Parts: sequence; C-alpha cells; structure tokens
Amino acid sequence: MKWLAKAAVQGAISVMPRSHEINYIFQRKVTKRLPRGPEDFDFHAATAAQHVHSLRRHRPGADLGQLRLYEFGSGWDLIGAISLWALGANDQVLVDIRPNMRIELVNHTLAQFAARHEALEQRLGEPLRRVDGRPIADAGELEGRFGIRYLAPLDARDTGFDAGSVDFVTSTFTLEHIPAGDLADILAEIRRLLTPDGLMSSLIDLQDHYSYIDGAVSAYNFLRYSDRTWALLNPQLQWQSRQRYPEYLELFRSAGLEIVAEEHLSPSEADLRELAAMPIHPRFRAVDRSLHDLGVRSLDVVARVAGERPAVT
Repeated sequence: MKWLAKAAVQGAISVMPRSHEINYIFQRKVTKRLPRGPEDFDFHAATAAQHVHSLRRHRPGADLGQLRLYEFGSGWDLIGAISLWALGANDQVLVDIRPNMRIELVNHTLAQFAARHEALEQRLGEPLRRVDGRPIADAGELEGRFGIRYLAPLDARDTGFDAGSVDFVTSTFTLEHIPAGDLADILAEIRRLLTPDGLMSSLIDLQDHYSYIDGAVSAYNFLRYSDRTWALLNPQLQWQSRQRYPEYLELFRSAGLEIVAEEHLSPSEADLRELAAMPIHPRFRAVDRSLHDLGVRSLDVVARVAGERPAVT
C-alpha cells in the first residue's frame, strides 16, 4: 500500500543526518509535489483570504494594513504570507522551529502571483495588490518588499516577543502536526502575545493525511491503531496528531482563549457508517465521545483572549 511505503521511506529519512534537507529533495525530485501545481497553489492562497474574512467578520472596521500579523509554521513557499500581503497586510512576522523556507520556492510563489494576478483575484474573490515577481536572493529582502520578517529557528512556545504585540495570528494546517503538550504551550504564548482585541484564526485538518496520497486509505484510518503501533507509522517528518474536534476546542479554552466562532466539516452519513463498522482502537471510544465528534474532518477556529473586552471609544 502506498501509505505504508511512504511511512517507511519517511521513517528512514527521519533518522538520517540532515533529514529535513533530504526530505525536501525527496519532495522535489521523487514525488514532485514541489513546487505546487496551480490547483494546490490556489487552494493555499485562498486559505489566506479565509483568514482575512474571519478578521473582518469578528473585528469589523479593522484595517489589515495597520495590524501586526504573526504566523508560526509558515512552511517552505510562503504562499500564505505573500497572499496576505496581496490582500493588504504590511507587517507580518513568521516563525518556524527550523529554517524551512526555501528561496527557490518563494521565488516560484512570487512568479505565480505576478503571472496569474487576475486569475488569483478571481479565485480569492478579492482585489489584490500586484506582487513584484522579481526573485529574491535571501529572506532579508522579504521585509523591504513585503513587510515580512522570517525568523527561524525560533520556538513558538517561547518567542521572546513583547506581550500584547500581535493583532492577528494565523495558523494554516499546522496545529494537527503538533503534540498536545507543545500545542498547549504555543496557545498560552499566543494568549500572551495577543492585544486585548486581537484574534487568532486557525484552520485544522483532522483527517489521516496518508489518505491524500493513497486512495485506498480512509480519512479515519489512523484511528485504528494503538499509540505504540501508530508511533511506528508516524515519522517525525510527517508527524500527525490524532486529536479529535472537542480536544482542540478544549486546548484553546485551557490556554485562556475564548472561542469566538468555530466551523467544522461534519462526517457524512457514509462516514458515520464507516466509523461504526471500523475496528477503532479503544482509546478513541470514550464513553462521552459520539461518532460525530470522532468523525469531524476539519475545524476552523477564531479565538481571542478570554475576559473583558476593551472599551470602545
């Protein structure tokens, strides 16, 4: 099965020296998933517009160009950050636990925005600033041209940034790759960083990611296994949390973040039948956990610092 082969390959790469460099070469030269094709590129650009829509909905009147944005786990190609600039953001801080950004992929992102401006406007449903498609030579050029500071390696659990210095936090398909203990610390740090009227917008994918590369694998396949077995199938390079929908909501609340809005993709009737028939491991069969909660496929959360809101003047 494809997913087992991928787990084996990435498991082997994970224990090699410079494993992340090797994995990057593997993604470019073997699987050829990088740079992204147009459909995948447009999807990731659209997620940035989704974050902006959440900001407008829950902080009406906010001027994106006057806010300080923060993202952790910004990835290789910075599609989200360049999209946010095109949508009007002028001040962004991006952090990664390791220097994942690749100049050649960022240059591909810039070229795509420059060449496909009208198509991307149509896809995002928003007017966009025109992106200068000239290539950059290093990360430092991003700040001068796009107001983007890329800081890596930097631990999102303890950024060292000033308290109350961030207006808007975005997280795009990152939380599902972070263990619960580390995520609790990251969310506590975000609470410290947010201004009193600041917001966090998070998109979380709750499906087994192996299902994207192997059509024979269910979106719920990873719920079959014990923690011990799953550890053998879950390499560090593609580590997946198996937390379910209610557990993420509780992590936000426990960190002192109030959930302003949440939308989730509920399981279909076919999904529920599949879950009912699957040999799900007992650790996921909690007495108070419904098949619906077990089967939620994705979760979008907007949160703010819990407590009294600042007075409106």
